Amino acid sequence: EWHAEHWGLKPSQIQELLVRLRAEPEWKASANVYTLVNEFIIPWTRGTGVGYALLVNGAQAQEVNIMVSHAWSENAEEFLETLLRSTAASDVLFVCALSIYQAQDDAGPSIIEQLGSDAEDSPFHRVLAHIHRCGVHAGCGGVLWRVGPLVKGAYLVLMLLALVCYCMPMIMKSCVATFHADRCISPASLLARMEEQRLADPSDAWMRYALHTSIGLFLGAMLVCIIWRRLNVYRGYMIVVPNREDIMYGRLWCVYEIFVAHALGVPVSLGLTLADAGSMSSRLAKCSSQEDEHRIKFEIEAKYGKDRGYQVIDRSICLTTRSSLIRAVLASVAVGFPTACMSVSTFTLTEDWSLTACTKVWGCFGNALGTGLVALSAFRAFKREQGRPQWRNILAIAGANTFVGFV
Repeated sequence: EWHAEHWGLKPSQIQELLVRLRAEPEWKASANVYTLVNEFIIPWTRGTGVGYALLVNGAQAQEVNIMVSHAWSENAEEFLETLLRSTAASDVLFVCALSIYQAQDDAGPSIIEQLGSDAEDSPFHRVLAHIHRCGVHAGCGGVLWRVGPLVKGAYLVLMLLALVCYCMPMIMKSCVATFHADRCISPASLLARMEEQRLADPSDAWMRYALHTSIGLFLGAMLVCIIWRRLNVYRGYMIVVPNREDIMYGRLWCVYEIFVAHALGVPVSLGLTLADAGSMSSRLAKCSSQEDEHRIKFEIEAKYGKDRGYQVIDRSICLTTRSSLIRAVLASVAVGFPTACMSVSTFTLTEDWSLTACTKVWGCFGNALGTGLVALSAFRAFKREQGRPQWRNILAIAGANTFVGFV
């Protein structure tokens, strides 16, 4: 008998499910998860006594490392596609609609029996507790498991610093750094015979090792990436998948899952979608079963207190929903800053060599700022329209991009 922590599906199996659904004559692209379960998953699993995940895996049950929190009113195809975008090929996902036996017949346990008499007995709690145990036992008392985002940030910072060190001689002195500590290539020599120009000014000493520092930082970033991959750090977390059809946090089970993840220290991330998660107090969240609603709220209030429990959950939800904006800012920096550095460097080498250092620095800053603002504006426009912006927004973004290019 397999417990909930082994009722998982790999992304490849979710892709196969999506292909199978689209091949069904009765399937409609507008169908939500309720339709998916009632008209397809239940008929496919009826009489087997196991959920869809165990049915397709047979004796090779998959151990879950990602808990998926979602609402059933969302579009099924968009939901499955979001899971594919948000996970790696090696991940195993627990999706309640696909993992729990939904048929409600004598061949297997009922939904109430699977949820248990106590919220802590529910599959959701078991899966999150399992992810927490695996993360803690993965190495260094769970430190490596929790510092994953910091490692990714360190890699990005090292790469950007390497680019800055390489571009700074071009921006400040209109010359390209070389491996010789006292030389760099001037624009004039670039057009002639690539003869090297000595750096006679003592104030230029900081540039003499620019190329060495740049290569060292680049190799450091590569080393961090290789070591992190070689360590094979446990990838255990929870994904919250927003949707366009419903307020995500109006569903009490979703609120409870975030509550448990927060209590256990399991990282929570938003799925890669532009759909809005909505905004409302967790105190107002409801559940279709009054019994489930009572026991979940009782557990929340018993652990943190009647008022503080919901405040803790609201704060955790706020941090989770902000993660998408943080990712957008990092993406803008990762793309806009290198683009700005290289464009200003090329300009100072090939166009106007008489620009002052201050002008060049301000040019680089303005270029980076303009690129970042356009990227963030595009993100906000698409996010506000939940991935389906109107034509006027698209034209406004294109116009802003063109304006920044001319400036």
